[in-house]
Amino acid sequence: MTKIKVLPPIRYFISLAQDSQFPATTKQLLDNAEKWGFLQSVKDFLMQFPEDETFSSRVDFETRCEELEMFIRQEKTMPKEILRSPQD
Repeated sequence: MTKIKVLPPIRYFISLAQDSQFPATTKQLLDNAEKWGFLQSVKDFLMQFPEDETFSSRVDFETRCEELEMFIRQEKTMPKEILRSPQD
């Protein structure tokens, strides 16, 4: 997973979802984010999903963004010893 330096506010994803047609792939949402001038941090966050990932609805997209945001936040707060594999 690519390191996200700045997590964009979830309201940006809500806004992107409101202006997008669903079902939608990550690629389609990235194209919309580019077209409508969303910040690079939004696009970087979306790139954490596979390009062909399909979101069935606005709620599905928003929920999965919230889940990914929580995962990233938890990962950032974990001690580095836990994140390393036994082979390190």
